[in-house]
Amino acid sequence: MTTHDSREEGRYEQVILAVFFRHYTEGLGYFEFHKDEVLGVGQVELDALYAGVDTGGQIYVLPIEAKSRSDHEMIGRVQVAQMVKSARQDFPGFIRRPLAVKMLADDSIGIVEFSDQAEPDALSIHAVRRYRLIRQRV
Repeated sequence: MTTHDSREEGRYEQVILAVFFRHYTEGLGYFEFHKDEVLGVGQVELDALYAGVDTGGQIYVLPIEAKSRSDHEMIGRVQVAQMVKSARQDFPGFIRRPLAVKMLADDSIGIVEFSDQAEPDALSIHAVRRYRLIRQRV
C-alpha cells in the first residue's frame, strides 16, 4: 500500500466515523496505534484513538479496536474492556465511546459501539453499523 492510499483510507475512516457520530461538527482528532500501561492490567494496545467535539462543546473520546478481513481476526470482549480501562485512565473527564471496526468479506466495514464498561462480562453493544465505500469518478 502506498502512502497516498494509506492517507486516503484514513480520510475515509474519518468520514465513516463522522457519519456514525452525526453530532460531530467541530472535527475529529486522530492518534494512530497507541500503547499504554494500565494499572492492574499491564500493557494495552489501541489501534486508533479519536477525540471529537460536538456543537455544545462536549468532548468525546473514541478508542478503536480494528480487525482485518481475516476470519481469524475476531472482535474480543477482553480487548475492548482493556481499551476502555486505558481510556478511563487517560481521559477520566470525557465521554468515552469504545468502537470495534472490522473489514468484512464483501469489502464493507462493520462498526460496533460498545458500552463504557471495564469488565468484559459487563460490556454491551450500543450500536452496530455497516458501511460500503463507493468511489465515484467525476
